[in-house]
Amino acid sequence: MVREAAHVDLLSTLGKQYGTDKVEQGFTKIYHLRLRAQRLSVTRILEVGVYFGSSLRMWRDYFPNATVVGVDTFRGIDGWSNVWGDGKRTTFPNADKFLREWKEHLHGPRLHLVVGNQSDDLSMQQVTSELQPWTPFDIIVEDGSHLNRDQQVNLAQLLPLIKPGGLYILEDLHCSLQSGYDDPLGSYNTALKTLERFNRTRKLRSRHLTATQSSLLEAWIEAVEIAQTPKHKWTSFITKRQTPRHPGRIS
Repeated sequence: MVREAAHVDLLSTLGKQYGTDKVEQGFTKIYHLRLRAQRLSVTRILEVGVYFGSSLRMWRDYFPNATVVGVDTFRGIDGWSNVWGDGKRTTFPNADKFLREWKEHLHGPRLHLVVGNQSDDLSMQQVTSELQPWTPFDIIVEDGSHLNRDQQVNLAQLLPLIKPGGLYILEDLHCSLQSGYDDPLGSYNTALKTLERFNRTRKLRSRHLTATQSSLLEAWIEAVEIAQTPKHKWTSFITKRQTPRHPGRIS
């Protein structure tokens, strides 16, 4: 069992070891402060957006008693304009490398992968079905396409898989302030603006969400904490209520 002094940022140390960009963005330092008290009690964690598995291996070692599950297409990032706004499709080679390694049992028994497309509702229905054996999750991290639509709809699709009192980390909200995504930068329907409105009104409304999805999220979200790193990157901690809020109640 890993033991560390309270001041040691173990998550950033592991993140550097495995090469996740969460370190450079400043997320691991924030996450360590937020999650270190739960290190030994977390038993199930899910991350959407695997890339080459760096952060999954980081979570596996940070939470020594947890099963870690990742969801990805393993085809590379495709189907959207990239962050630089040049209209080009963003892809990367050898995108199924981590999936092939996992099938060869190279990453240990506590790490599992599910193949699915977070941007496709039918695929996500299948994904949520395949995830059932590991539910409820203590923590879900969404680090996928960064599309405003996916960030919001995945929250509605996956929040039911979190235990009451559990945590949903919606990452990369700074993409709401950048061009090249599916809403004008900083505009009304971006994920960042939608979460900020929830903190003021307790209503979670957006062009990307159906009325049913909005009602589910409003009933089950206890709190939204939005955090900015020194690198001007944004993330959020969304806490699930112990019981659903009564319709019409705003407290």
